[in-house]
Amino acid sequence: MFKAQNNFTFTERIDVSKHELMMMTIYYTLLVLLIMLVSTNRVSSCPSICSCGRTMNNTVIVKCLSGGMTVIPTNFPSDSYYINITGNRINTIEERAFQNMTLLLVIDLSGNQINTLQQGAFIDLPALEYIDMESNRINTIQNGVFKNLPALKYLALDSNKIITLQTGAFKDLPALNQLWLFTNQITTIHTGAFENLRVLNSFYLGDQNITTIYSGAFKDLPRLVSIYLSNNRITIIQQGTFEDLPALEYLDLNDNRITVIQSGAFKNLPALRNMRIDSSTITTIQNGAFENLTALHSLWLNENQITTLKENVFNELTSLQTLLLHSNQITSIDANAFTGLTALREM
Repeated sequence: MFKAQNNFTFTERIDVSKHELMMMTIYYTLLVLLIMLVSTNRVSSCPSICSCGRTMNNTVIVKCLSGGMTVIPTNFPSDSYYINITGNRINTIEERAFQNMTLLLVIDLSGNQINTLQQGAFIDLPALEYIDMESNRINTIQNGVFKNLPALKYLALDSNKIITLQTGAFKDLPALNQLWLFTNQITTIHTGAFENLRVLNSFYLGDQNITTIYSGAFKDLPRLVSIYLSNNRITIIQQGTFEDLPALEYLDLNDNRITVIQSGAFKNLPALRNMRIDSSTITTIQNGAFENLTALHSLWLNENQITTLKENVFNELTSLQTLLLHSNQITSIDANAFTGLTALREM
């Protein structure tokens, strides 16, 4: 199943940027159209349980859909461009499962029973851009699973049973742009978990069991624009957790268990424009909690347990246009609590 389609089902609960969604939709719409243009040219070495056909540009489309397959065939055509093995019963992706396929662009393994990814499972696929392993039973991402994938842009691992992300699990993916990890069982994000993903644009880490994010977990991500961490169990934002993300524009922390926003929790985020921390049991916002967020346009703090707004608590938010504090328990607002909000339009 193409992830572009899945994103449309998510738009009611996450705010994927219109540009990002449009570009992904265009990209995969064109790909699907290309796949539909299959000629009747004979394809040699097609696995017996699959159907194969050639596109108009003479590359091969392979479909092995809902056939009860338990292992990945070894005789795919070497010039395969798109391989779809959705809805089968595969439980292991062995080392070099797709070897010698220099033209392979897309692998769709969603809806299987995969619980083991051996090291080197996808090794040496120089053209591969998209892997979808949504709705499987994967519990661990080990180092080396995604080794030597220089072109991989999109990796979908949502709706699995992932508990642990080893440090450096994605370090060999220099072109990775989108990483989907929605609806897993991750509890902790360790320092260096996403190291070397220097062109990563968006993280989707909602619907987990995350309680702790260590300082430096998101370091060295200079192009990261969006982080989605809604519906987790995060209790504290440590200083430095989101430090030095120069391109970050959108941060979603809705539906967590954060009680206190500490001073300096979001420092060094010069591009941050939108932050959502609704429904997170917040009682206290310390002075300096939003320091240096001079680009912030919208701040959502609805449905928390805030009782007091201290003096100058928002005073560095000089670009803030929308501040939403609905459904809190505010009984005290200090003088000058809203000092510095010169651009505010909605409250």
